[in-house]
Amino acid sequence: MLLVRDQHDSAFRLPGGLVGRPGEAVHDALRRTLAEHLNAGIVRLDFFAAVEHHTQNDPNGRPVHEVALLFDLTLTEPVPAASSGCELRWATDAALREIDLRPAAIADRLRSSALTANDVWWSAVT
Repeated sequence: MLLVRDQHDSAFRLPGGLVGRPGEAVHDALRRTLAEHLNAGIVRLDFFAAVEHHTQNDPNGRPVHEVALLFDLTLTEPVPAASSGCELRWATDAALREIDLRPAAIADRLRSSALTANDVWWSAVT
């Protein structure tokens, strides 16, 4: 699993970004973001899960409610060990247990052994 740590962050996250262009489909946004930040294309792209959770506060201090879409994918080429402004790291399932991965709702679920193809909605909102 490929993880990203931004230059001024202590925790890793999954690579990706926002759907930020009018009319842009989710899978197109993912392809664009990976091309821009990792200089990598996608050979195979499959939906994996949707994760609903509360995340960090916005600049005004208000909590942010997020639904993150996770995909299982294969990249066209290996990704270099570093990208502009961030650290990239490949992690095995065993290593994932030791890495500070955020948000916690995603990290906890990825670390569990409860992942199945039928379990596509993960809600950490109470």
